Amino acid sequence: MKERILEEALGLFLEKGYHGASMRLLARRVGIQGSSLYNHYQNKETIFSALLEKAAPQLLGSRLNEMIQQFKDQSPSQSIYSLVMHLTEGWFLENESRLFLLMIRESPLYALNVRTHLGQTIQKSLLPLTNYIGHLQKEGVFSSDFPADFFSWQLVAPLANLRLNYLLPNSSGEDRSKGRELIELHVEYYIKRNIISK
Repeated sequence: MKERILEEALGLFLEKGYHGASMRLLARRVGIQGSSLYNHYQNKETIFSALLEKAAPQLLGSRLNEMIQQFKDQSPSQSIYSLVMHLTEGWFLENESRLFLLMIRESPLYALNVRTHLGQTIQKSLLPLTNYIGHLQKEGVFSSDFPADFFSWQLVAPLANLRLNYLLPNSSGEDRSKGRELIELHVEYYIKRNIISK
């Protein structure tokens, strides 16, 4: 039932915005009594936070740690490349695009505690990548000019920018193709600048 509520809430928030959506309207869309909705979520903010929690890790890849484990036996260059390609693959799916659109469209309206929670979720999502880069630095195969968390952001921030410009739900096929091309160029550049060949 919680997933159904979140799916309907996503559509409602995209259609009406955070402030235009109500618990009563959401309950109607789900097909339950308003009081039953409160058995699953305390209020509109907790529903919105649950959606953000689904969206924020997807900004970085909800299975980042699993992907690192999957690709760690490859060369450092190939593992970073595979990680980014796998990470961004989901960005072309409609539901992930809708979640991301909600996150960016409503972000100025978030309550402070929701914005704080979102920032913490993104930070936490980056931790496996930061740890992996730190490991590569210790192995002497990755630049040590800056701390590992800097290199995590250096990889991910441009990807988020590309997503904003080329991979939204209403993006054209041409934009999506350009987005894929630029993602590949970015990761190739990142590898060239940071991986130390032995």
